Amino acid sequence: MNWGKGIIIVLIIFIGFISVLAFLMMRSTDDNFDKDYYEKGLAYTDEYNQRQQVIDDHAQPHLILATNELIIQFKGAESGIITIKRPSNSNLDQQIHFIGKKVLVPLNDLKKGDWLVVMKWKNKSKNYWFEKEIFLP
Repeated sequence: MNWGKGIIIVLIIFIGFISVLAFLMMRSTDDNFDKDYYEKGLAYTDEYNQRQQVIDDHAQPHLILATNELIIQFKGAESGIITIKRPSNSNLDQQIHFIGKKVLVPLNDLKKGDWLVVMKWKNKSKNYWFEKEIFLP
């Protein structure tokens, strides 16, 4: 065998390797990609103002992780939405609508691991937004 055949064989193997990697990359899931990035980009100013309102009014909610439930106590809240997000799998996300200052979230349906709790609420015509990462053992 001469050098020409060896180089051609190495090139064919390399092209095959790159093709397999490209095929596997196309089949991978994109759970970490936010599908609503454009709409969220347009609404970022509102989100920033709502997060700043929590800091300005010292309205940070208090989260208590009990054995079977997550207790969330607000300093002042008329109504709102709590979204519990699983960073690794968006199919496990949950949304809870609430009224009042205290919310009990059952943890029976949630898997162990990292979760992001996003709280949006309204109190006296002011909107608030707060996020907290929690770990369920």
